[in-house]
Amino acid sequence: QLVDCTRVPVLTVVIADSRLSLDLTVDEPLGERHVLWFQSQSTEPDPEPAPLHQVPVPPADAWSQGLEAAVLRCVKWWLRRRGIPIAKEGGYPSVVWTLMVLHALRCSIFVNSTDDGDSRGRTVLAAIAAFFDRFAEGGLAGTFLFANGKGAEFWPQQQPLIDGSDIRWSQACGASADFSVLDPTTTCESSAAWGIEPLELAPPISAATQILHTYELRRAQCYSAAALTPGACHKPSVGGGGAALHELFVEVGESLNVLPSVMPSGSRGAIVFLDGKLLLGVIRHVNPKPGWAASFLHRRDASSRFALHLCEVDPDTGCTRPRTDAHAMQWFRPCDFVCTATLRQDLNSPAEMNHSAGPFMLDAESLERWCEMRTLVYGDVQRSPVTATHATARNGGRSGGRRRGWCRQQARM
Repeated sequence: QLVDCTRVPVLTVVIADSRLSLDLTVDEPLGERHVLWFQSQSTEPDPEPAPLHQVPVPPADAWSQGLEAAVLRCVKWWLRRRGIPIAKEGGYPSVVWTLMVLHALRCSIFVNSTDDGDSRGRTVLAAIAAFFDRFAEGGLAGTFLFANGKGAEFWPQQQPLIDGSDIRWSQACGASADFSVLDPTTTCESSAAWGIEPLELAPPISAATQILHTYELRRAQCYSAAALTPGACHKPSVGGGGAALHELFVEVGESLNVLPSVMPSGSRGAIVFLDGKLLLGVIRHVNPKPGWAASFLHRRDASSRFALHLCEVDPDTGCTRPRTDAHAMQWFRPCDFVCTATLRQDLNSPAEMNHSAGPFMLDAESLERWCEMRTLVYGDVQRSPVTATHATARNGGRSGGRRRGWCRQQARM
């Protein structure tokens, strides 16, 4: 399969049973430099090179490649299961998430780890929780780099906190959040000696996509806390142990975080963020820009348009009623898109009503997203269940045999 919608064309080779795949590029040295850099970070001895006539087989024991490799696999699985937007959809490329994981792990200290299987699993879970803690609490803002290709450093973005504790989202805060991940192959002394400028790996993303990221990171922070210590998350519906771990990696529908480029069959809702307002409506029209052939609209696209019939949502029942005022039908751009919402027919509505016009019911997943995202954008006197775990973790609620030590921070000059 030729993946031609990426910035660099990639040929993906998949074996018959789909268990292994291989990405091939031509005359693109950047990927090779990244592979060599990641190999240089390993403390394990270099494995024997695989024969060229077959696809290398990963080891059966994931722990054999160390803690970082095990955590990277778990976070990549979380990204896939939760449908986090990838680069071709307008999100961050895989290498950015990989470097975020390495940075969080190198800014954390893990103790009481032994070689038995239970302790290994708990250490991995604690490391995953440290990653979600780092970016759920600190947000995706500031500059992350590896000094001289190794030492993890963070240069914070100077912006005031709002409300003292929770960072309430606004158009100004969201759109100006400066998140930067510098290519570690361009931040070493040899690169500077050759006059190579640090290369930016994190593309700018929309404020709407940042809201989706923040929601998912805080949700994962809550469930990882509960998986380590039952009761650490104050969300009523969250169990502990294995149940929380299952919910952490529960799969969302393929279309939940993707805006289709054609009108969907049946009624589908969408959550958008524009001018500091979070809105929900029913998709009525989709007009992709000329020449766009993909099945989805790109999250940084400011040319295509889609129309929503805006709705009022009852946060207690999930009942979604289309508005009847003069401004109920509005047009938006894909860069305003946060995620879709699953709409179901309201069984309590009269049979003679036009059910394609509503009212509708949000399913449980969509209602939770809507309520939690509204808390992110507008704030709340009562802290939301997802964010309530922050204080618990800081006050020792998570006792998984680890303690965090943050990297030194440098003020950006």
